[in-house]
Amino acid sequence: MPRSVSPDGTYTLTLQAIGEPDWPFGSARGRLVLEKDKKKISQEDFELKNDGGPVNSSCWKITWYEEYAEIILSGEEQPDKQIRLFFDSTKEIMDME
Repeated sequence: MPRSVSPDGTYTLTLQAIGEPDWPFGSARGRLVLEKDKKKISQEDFELKNDGGPVNSSCWKITWYEEYAEIILSGEEQPDKQIRLFFDSTKEIMDME
């Protein structure tokens, strides 16, 4: 499972694949889990349209900010999706076009 740790070492973000992509070229499902001290703050389930490819470290980019982690999910058959998981457990999700 791909994982990213905040620069100060306080927070951990994990990318999890859920099952296998739909055959033959369907969507893959995944989950983002944000934790502090091994306690879950929030999670976000998503669907990735990536030409039948699996959810893995090549489909995400993480940037850590003072109050949240920003994740950009990329798939070949969809616009990039921006997900902000805030450390207070709130979320912002939007498609980037």
